[in-house]
Amino acid sequence: MSAFVSGASEDELKSFARRCKELLFSVPPSEYLDFLRICNGGAENGVFVYSTRRVQFEDCAGQTNDFVEVNLNWRDLEWMTDYLVFGDSDMDVFVLEISSGKYQVRDRQAFHNVYAEFPSFDGMMCHVIEAMLHGGGI
Repeated sequence: MSAFVSGASEDELKSFARRCKELLFSVPPSEYLDFLRICNGGAENGVFVYSTRRVQFEDCAGQTNDFVEVNLNWRDLEWMTDYLVFGDSDMDVFVLEISSGKYQVRDRQAFHNVYAEFPSFDGMMCHVIEAMLHGGGI
């Protein structure tokens, strides 16, 4: 299975940004949009990176996870409105804490536990890709 899906088109990214603003009241960071231009989500070794919409994997029957859909599910918990969730694994959640502007790896079960912080989306994505390459736990 390919770890990543082909990049999103400019029209798809514009539509995605509108959906985010309308439904999440937040526009995704430009670094995430740049990432989506290259690859529109993916999954490998139990680590998932969300996409602009559900996208079919080329090599299997599965689909990527829709960024807006997953974030709306997380926001069933009112305090989660301060976070944008970009991906997850069985143990971790990869987020932007909006109020601080920090990208974080948080414990999926005990969300208050912060395992790592990064000043940029790109820094967090390096961590995520390492986890994808090394089976989720690094």
